[in-house]
Amino acid sequence: MPKPKIICFDIDGTLIDGNSWLLLTDGLGCSVVRHVKLYEDTVSGKITFEAGERELVGIWRNSGKATRATIKEIYEKVRVREGVDDLFNFLRNKGFLIYLVSGSNKFFVEGIAHRLKPDGFYSNAEIIFDKDGVISQIDQRITEQGQIKVEQVTEIAEKNGVNIKDIYFVGDGENDIDVFIATGKGLCVHTSDDYLKKVACKNLESLNEIQEMFEI
Repeated sequence: MPKPKIICFDIDGTLIDGNSWLLLTDGLGCSVVRHVKLYEDTVSGKITFEAGERELVGIWRNSGKATRATIKEIYEKVRVREGVDDLFNFLRNKGFLIYLVSGSNKFFVEGIAHRLKPDGFYSNAEIIFDKDGVISQIDQRITEQGQIKVEQVTEIAEKNGVNIKDIYFVGDGENDIDVFIATGKGLCVHTSDDYLKKVACKNLESLNEIQEMFEI
């Protein structure tokens, strides 16, 4: 029996144009500039990631709109890039198993998965709601995002009886570097990250080029 063919996709910046966290902040009517500054302060070590997450949750809660229902409405308006549905259908017809592997929150990733119907999905964060359905916490291993993706793709490989080196990974950002190296089959798209391009096995101008790779 032949080994299954597997391809994994990042979501933010890859399947959608933008960042799901910033789209949430904007959708709640909060300051994206303040959100970005808060993120930069955590990356630089000016404040801890835990403190940054607490402050971000506070910003969202102060909007008075940070409820489960409102966030669902915001995320339902997010559209995947043009051609993604056709690409996924093409890959399925070519016998690929398709997985979503994202650093975003489960609430968002589940919604995208519901629309695209992959064979499985992984996220790296969870939005916790209080008893009134209002955001109360973010549960996230933010300092290890690259390695988490490697762990998740390793799990996909083991589950399907293949080597991680047999799996393609499509991504666009810094947190995809580790999994590009681990698989050796990183497909880089929609990025300005020079190091990601360097460790990719192929640099693509658009997702459409993935279909061209497997047309034969």
